[in-house]
Amino acid sequence: MLHLIDTSNLTKKILALLCLTLGLWFFKKVFYGYWQDNLILFLLIGPGKPIFVGSLLLLYYKSYSEKLTYRYIIKCIAIPAVYYITLILFRFFLIDKFSGTNHTITHLFSAGIFIIFLSYFFLTKKELKTKTRKKLIPKAYKKVMILFYSLYFFLLQIPIWDALRSIFKQLEVPDDSIAFLLVNKISIGIYLYLYPLTYILFIYALSELTIFRRLFLPKNVSINENTLRNKKELDKLMEYYFKEEKLYKDPSLNISSCASIFKVSTKELIDYFKITNKGVFKDYINGLRVSEFKQLLQNEKFSHYDLVGLAKECGFKSKSTFFRVFKGLEGFTPNEYKKKANR
Repeated sequence: MLHLIDTSNLTKKILALLCLTLGLWFFKKVFYGYWQDNLILFLLIGPGKPIFVGSLLLLYYKSYSEKLTYRYIIKCIAIPAVYYITLILFRFFLIDKFSGTNHTITHLFSAGIFIIFLSYFFLTKKELKTKTRKKLIPKAYKKVMILFYSLYFFLLQIPIWDALRSIFKQLEVPDDSIAFLLVNKISIGIYLYLYPLTYILFIYALSELTIFRRLFLPKNVSINENTLRNKKELDKLMEYYFKEEKLYKDPSLNISSCASIFKVSTKELIDYFKITNKGVFKDYINGLRVSEFKQLLQNEKFSHYDLVGLAKECGFKSKSTFFRVFKGLEGFTPNEYKKKANR
């Protein structure tokens, strides 16, 4: 409900609707005896609502990469809406006319659910790989992928096992047969697993509240637009300043001063390191300094330098930092490395 109230964030409102849609659908078990013959209760807590999960999930991820238009939202939910309206019309107004073909109609509805689920699965997966992944930091991307696969792992199985149960009944397979009992238990098991899935979705939505999200994710989880747009230019700047100018030799260098030299924002440079898998800026710089140290160690021009002198020549501020970083990267101390190199 807090996400629904938050009018400033459409992404969170869609997530709240996703939780509400799946949550209301689960109430059908609790109030099974009330909604069957009541159109309003059927709309509120009756079956069929998971059909909207795929479209809502696609909208949720799409909102990370671009601004959603009302036209796109309507287009996205049109197919599940038509299915749901058809289900309601059949359930309340047409079921008596097709009393002799109920099994066939059930198969058609199950096939429809499966096709719609599968279609939105591939559409959403494409959205995740081509757009959402570029827009989110790795930790945030992993988080949304957990939700994606968790929901579809269970939802795609519902129409399959429901159809099998319906086919078995149509073929008059005995209720006590091994095949029927197996399908029935698996089908019931899927539904039982879906109940805790509601809580997983609820916890996920709760974790999207700013006060909780900051416990395990940084404040900014979206990649800066300028970083994505100017990546090639940043590649050239990195090549020039670090490979040719050896900017890392400056002991006072940090990401803010580097961003100033590049004439970009600090956020842009931070995000650049994220999307290029270079790791943390500080670690990247220290790696270059260690590589430079190893090269200078073999250079006769610097043979009169001691280890600390060489380290400072490479950009390290202190002996303790140098020894700690070097051992962390190479697995042994600079002295041990020097002895091995001179053998």
